[in-house]
Amino acid sequence: MKNKLNLAAAIWLAALMLAVGCGAQAGAEQNLRFTGEQGSEPYVRVVTDNATGCKYGLYSNSGTAWTVLYGTDGKPLGCGEVSK
Repeated sequence: MKNKLNLAAAIWLAALMLAVGCGAQAGAEQNLRFTGEQGSEPYVRVVTDNATGCKYGLYSNSGTAWTVLYGTDGKPLGCGEVSK
């Protein structure tokens, strides 16, 4: 009886680990919309929206703030340059 309980617990644990692992991988694929590049300062990054091509400046320390980056022509950088 004890061996059956151990086997059932092991099967349940393996199924749980498989389900959690698959969920984490699916979440990682969904987060590929944004990619970031480390800036020269430790808390500053340039983040690109892979769906639109727009580039954002991201500051993250005790809080997070981000804004669209603009070129010298006053237009948002990279927006609309994504080929579908």
